[in-house]
Amino acid sequence: YKRQALNYLKDECRLNIKLTKEHSNYIHSIRKIRNDYAHGNWDNVKEQLIRLNLVTAFRIVTEILDSIRDQDYENKNIK
Repeated sequence: YKRQALNYLKDECRLNIKLTKEHSNYIHSIRKIRNDYAHGNWDNVKEQLIRLNLVTAFRIVTEILDSIRDQDYENKNIK
């Protein structure tokens, strides 16, 4: 799923988002929490949320959004 999202941003939006290993690991962790939540695996959700560092999660989201913001939109003809 992550690869499809990155390909969409690259091909359709002309954005080249580079994720670090840390970014990828956190995205994977968040997806696991989402999946367990969707399937009602509450014990897994609770266990994973305890291990999640919220400050780090917000930093990672900020870094990813910053990389999108820093792209040169005007030269890419994004509408």
